[in-house]
Amino acid sequence: MTTPKKTFSINKNSNLKHVLVYQDQAELNRTIQTIINKGSTEILITDISPFMIIDSLKLSCNSDIIDVSCRKSPLNDTKKSEYENLKNQIQNETLKIDRINKNLKLLVDFGRNFCVQSKNPDEFLNFLDLYEKKINFYSNEKTSCQTNLTKLNEKFNLIKLDLEIPYHEILIYVQTEDDFFKLDLNFSYLVSNATWTPKYDFKFLIEEKVLRVNFNAIISQATKEDWENTNVTISNRCLRNNLESQLVRFKGPEAKNMQQLLEEMRSHIENKVKNSKLVQTSKNDFGFFCSTFDLNEKISLKSESFSDRLFFRKLELQTEFVNESFPRKFPNVMLKSKIKNVSDFCIFSGEANVYVDNKFLGRRQINNCMPMGDFEMHLGFDSRIKIDYKPLRVYKSKTGLVDKKSNMTYVQAIEVKNNADEKIKIFLRDFLPMSSDEKIQVKLSEPNLKNQNNVKMNKNNVLEFELDLNSGEKDEILIKYSIEYPSDRIIEFF
Repeated sequence: MTTPKKTFSINKNSNLKHVLVYQDQAELNRTIQTIINKGSTEILITDISPFMIIDSLKLSCNSDIIDVSCRKSPLNDTKKSEYENLKNQIQNETLKIDRINKNLKLLVDFGRNFCVQSKNPDEFLNFLDLYEKKINFYSNEKTSCQTNLTKLNEKFNLIKLDLEIPYHEILIYVQTEDDFFKLDLNFSYLVSNATWTPKYDFKFLIEEKVLRVNFNAIISQATKEDWENTNVTISNRCLRNNLESQLVRFKGPEAKNMQQLLEEMRSHIENKVKNSKLVQTSKNDFGFFCSTFDLNEKISLKSESFSDRLFFRKLELQTEFVNESFPRKFPNVMLKSKIKNVSDFCIFSGEANVYVDNKFLGRRQINNCMPMGDFEMHLGFDSRIKIDYKPLRVYKSKTGLVDKKSNMTYVQAIEVKNNADEKIKIFLRDFLPMSSDEKIQVKLSEPNLKNQNNVKMNKNNVLEFELDLNSGEKDEILIKYSIEYPSDRIIEFF
């Protein structure tokens, strides 16, 4: 007795219940419902993605499962015939274009010779009319052939891909003791060629000192399966690699010197994993923190396409706004935000649209920020603060009778005014020249670093002023220093 057989196409006859999108793969959960009779039934599920990972298949149903196998679909004779047919059509169109090009060349050469030899004006005008018609005819025919050739190549490449990377199919044998039994078949599998990218909206509100973050995801997939009206979960995990220990190293040139040692360590770890019972785990491309998030809406996504921005989370974080200025180099004041991620949510690396008080400032690249982590963001120029960097005043004198010295005194005044409606903190920087020779002595007179708490000098001789200005308040910074050197020498700044 022949076993009854039922065939289902994955796109046409199955219901996609849920998709879990990782960084490098996606897990598809599907269901098929059908009626089977008493005894054994063969169920064939076809048109499964060529990028299916066969070992990832999981399957369950409400009847007895006798056998399950997953394999590549046999080559389709119709597609092979279509492939050969398209190949011949492409060759014919290519030959036709070659013939047209030869005819065009002959026509141009003939026209050039005729123009040189022709003596009769009427004959020449008649020839020009005929020449123009022929040129237009061949040009239009060539354009038509090229358009056809482009379409044929597109179809040919798609069929070629299908033949080179065949689809998969699942063959299942089930058994029941009842007639007209309603079979519920649930199965899931992993596919590659699917990923997602985080996209953010960072909305800074200066008066409230708040950052509102909208988390979005853009999903892309080229699995050769269409995702129709399905629930989606995203995860920042990466499944492609086996379990690896995470190595830490110095960032910068030192890492290159350690590369061989690191590779040896990683090779040793991989060998240990191969000999263990661990089959498949994940490697996190976002650092140590792994998370999954359900999207708030069902999506439909065709193969070879990208989704719209899909919202999945909103956060409100407190932020501190500070202003920075280096007026010797830039006359403007930069607004900077210092943010602490007090949520239990990791901000993954990605691109953010940045807004300040509902004004779009552009896009910024965001780095990973763990819960309770800090990050900073520059928000452009702050026009509410006026910096007046006064012209440098220079005074020259000489000292000593025997050991004569030249003394140059420099006085730099910087005026800062807060035109905002609120109190603002400003960090202003200017540098003190550094001596490159022991015979050149640089001495700072003002400000007095011991008596002034709002100014300090770092190891690079950069003076850092911290100013707290009320609305409408003005302050003047005075930097005074002297340079002493032998009077028979000349100094220069570099």
